[in-house]
Amino acid sequence: MYFSKQTLLKILKATYISQEYNLLHAAYTSLLITLFFGVRTLIKVSQTADKILFSQYQNQKITAPLFITGNPRSGTTFLHHLLANDPQLTTTKLYQTIFPSISFYRLFQSTERLKPLFADIDNKIFKGWQGIHKTQLDEVEEDETIFVWAMLTPVIFLMFPFAQLFQENELTWVDNLGEETRQQLMTYYQDFLKRHLYATGSDKTLLIKNTTSTGRLRSMIQTLPDMRIIHLIRHPYQAIPSLLSMYAAPWQTLVPQTKNNNQAYYNLAQLYANYYRSRMEIFNEFNKDLLIEIAYEDFRREPLMTIKQIYDKFDLTMEQTFQDKLEEKLKQNAGYQSYHRYSLDKFGLNEKMIYEMMEDVFEFYGFQS
Repeated sequence: MYFSKQTLLKILKATYISQEYNLLHAAYTSLLITLFFGVRTLIKVSQTADKILFSQYQNQKITAPLFITGNPRSGTTFLHHLLANDPQLTTTKLYQTIFPSISFYRLFQSTERLKPLFADIDNKIFKGWQGIHKTQLDEVEEDETIFVWAMLTPVIFLMFPFAQLFQENELTWVDNLGEETRQQLMTYYQDFLKRHLYATGSDKTLLIKNTTSTGRLRSMIQTLPDMRIIHLIRHPYQAIPSLLSMYAAPWQTLVPQTKNNNQAYYNLAQLYANYYRSRMEIFNEFNKDLLIEIAYEDFRREPLMTIKQIYDKFDLTMEQTFQDKLEEKLKQNAGYQSYHRYSLDKFGLNEKMIYEMMEDVFEFYGFQS
């Protein structure tokens, strides 16, 4: 398993020996790090067992995966959940990214007794995101936890939103790191994808969804050159405040230092403004045969038509049973409307500030300012 020692050292320094120090946050950090290394050790042991018990997984081919990306809060989760109903695809559940081992997959699939435990954990840990982003261990989820175990992910800002960490390439711009580091990280990632395919259906097409991968997107494309990309695009004035609300929920409890401190929100907004720009630049030069870009409004207005366009673009067969399932899911969701309203003012920001962060992106996509 790849691991960034440098990131760990910077987190410890920012938590315990800097002006950001807070006793409650330091206590949470100590508990989290203890749990982190305990679970990580279990994973390493089980992955070693995989190489003995399921050694053939190392020969697993990854062919033309589907990759959903975009800014967080841009409809990617809804699309991911809909496509996950297609039996020709396989995608990750949250517990599979927390315990990325075939041995753990088999254990959880065969043990019904764990389901009440999963439900209990869901209610206690993910309660703060109710109505914002439905999160459950046994639900379809993006695979970013794989990079949490490597400590090379912007998700770390959920617990450590400190200014000095926002400046670190290790967390936010893997593509800017040295060739050796990027290669090691991508080898680690490929190994996970092979395990997942082997465990859930070696003849299936891999469906990946990740909204925090922009800083390593070039490395991913280099590693998976036939990857087919679905890029959802939402106006920053809607996407960014919704994103900030996701981070605000854990910050209120776990990071008391962020109270009345708008700098953390500004830094996060700036990072994701830069991610908008980076995707714009990457996809502008990307093979258009492997890319479909979809406006959030079009997807929300005509989700079934949008999915048919995706399948046509990538020559995927939409079986009638899958279409029936989609129509059923969409009918169930037809009356849903989020009652959460997010204002940039709440985070010490305004539309002018967002526009100035990414004026070129507004012009490129035709976003109204």
